[in-house]
Amino acid sequence: MKMPIKRVYADPLVLEDVGCVTLQRGPVVYCVESADYDVPLSTVVLSSHAVLREKQEVAGLPADVVAVIGTAFTACTKHPDALYSSDKPSYMPVPFTAIPYYVWGNRSDGVMRVFLPETDKCQP
Repeated sequence: MKMPIKRVYADPLVLEDVGCVTLQRGPVVYCVESADYDVPLSTVVLSSHAVLREKQEVAGLPADVVAVIGTAFTACTKHPDALYSSDKPSYMPVPFTAIPYYVWGNRSDGVMRVFLPETDKCQP
C-alpha cells in the first residue's frame, strides 16, 4: 500500500507548538528520539525544503518498522556556555531520522518529540 510522507501542522492555539510540524505516513504519526541524535532534540529544526524518504531496518527496532530520513538542522551558538547571547544562532546540518511514535523508547532511555520547529531559512 502506498503511504506518502505528509507534514501535519500543529494547531496555532497550542502555544508550545506554534510553527511546528510532525510527520505522518498513512495513519502512523512519527517522532524523533534522542537515540538517533548527537545533539539535544530541543535544537533540532526541520527545513520546509527537506527532502524526506523512507528507510527500512532501523538498528534496534523490529524489521518491519519504516523510518523517515533526510537532513535537519541544529541551532548552534558562538557561546555554548552562555545562557543568553546577542548573536543569532547559526544552523548546522544533521542527519534526520524519525520513527513511528508507537515504537519510541525501545532502544534507550531518552527524550522524544512529536512536533519540531519548521523553518524555510535553512536549505538541505
